[in-house]
Amino acid sequence: MGRFFCFEILVQELLHIFIRVSATIGMNKLEETYHIERFLKTAHIDFDTFTKITNDPPDFELTIEKQKISIEHTRLIVCAGEEIRKHNLMVNKLISACQQSCDETLQFPIAVEINFDAKLDTTGKNFETRKLNIVEFIKLNVSKFENQDYDEFVANYSNLPEFVTSLKIIRYKGLVKSNWRTNGLIISGDIRDEEIIPVIEKKNNRMLETGYNIGYNENWLVLVAEGKKWSEFASYKPYGFRVNPNWKFDRIYVLSMFNDSVERLV
Repeated sequence: MGRFFCFEILVQELLHIFIRVSATIGMNKLEETYHIERFLKTAHIDFDTFTKITNDPPDFELTIEKQKISIEHTRLIVCAGEEIRKHNLMVNKLISACQQSCDETLQFPIAVEINFDAKLDTTGKNFETRKLNIVEFIKLNVSKFENQDYDEFVANYSNLPEFVTSLKIIRYKGLVKSNWRTNGLIISGDIRDEEIIPVIEKKNNRMLETGYNIGYNENWLVLVAEGKKWSEFASYKPYGFRVNPNWKFDRIYVLSMFNDSVERLV
């Protein structure tokens, strides 16, 4: 009786694991379908049929004017994701401190748009030094404001502190509270070639091992930069990208989920 009871518990536990794994796989398939549908729309690719392949690879099949096309889907992760997160935390902390200091010393509120170098360092004593540099620079330039209805100052890049890439200050009638902001896109998490090429190599090897490409007129690879480790902010800019002649993909694309852009590599 005891052994049968233990066996029954084991079977139930295995069943629960199978259900959880199946649900995860199902969700991944839904995400992949969403990504590829978004890719097709963003790239303005017209097709006759679009099918999800159950036993991949490939992941999807298109037909365009009677031509069969395979699509292999994969995700791209920006390796510098954690650095991007830390950078944004530093920027927000520095902006908040600068705004508070200016509010305490200036006689009127201002609107500030400021952006920082990607290598901004605010560790240790650097934080107070950077804050003082910004506050003193702003105080010096707003002291020249004469028109109380509207005044604007756009800093020349060559005059800025070395860690600041742009700065704009506005004062206008009706502004009752200071407003500081950064556009947040200075750090976009650009995907580097050395991050993309190993992914392409891996997918190409899988194609050669399975031989699925033989059954199609063309074979495409879609690399998706999406919401994992901040890569939703990523975009791809080719930096001397070189095509390996051994790759069997007829087309290779990068889809950036953040700005709905598609970059064709091959």
